[in-house]
Amino acid sequence: MDLSKLTAKELDELAAKARSFAEDKRKQERVEIKEKAIKLIEDAGFSVDDIFPSRYQAPPISSVKPAKEKGKRAPVSVKYRDPANPENTWTGIGRTARWLTVYEAEGRNREDFRFQE
Repeated sequence: MDLSKLTAKELDELAAKARSFAEDKRKQERVEIKEKAIKLIEDAGFSVDDIFPSRYQAPPISSVKPAKEKGKRAPVSVKYRDPANPENTWTGIGRTARWLTVYEAEGRNREDFRFQE
């Protein structure tokens, strides 16, 4: 088949058919390989579960613990404060506060902003 003589539309249709054919072929090959693997496992005297245990096995009911209740967390104290705007604070936990990131980009040291009570 000379592809150079086909129009763009014909090429698109051909590509779609090829993708569909490839997917069908892949499914067919998957089934054949699975059948061969099962036969090989059974011929060796094993069951499929012996070789491939289920991914999820429910734990015995007695070993299931109740979910832990989430309570309120203790407040975390402020560790850094913006001298230009004292309302800008950061506890030092999580992402760095934007105002502190700006100062650090200017070359200032984070410890310059450590809050002393």
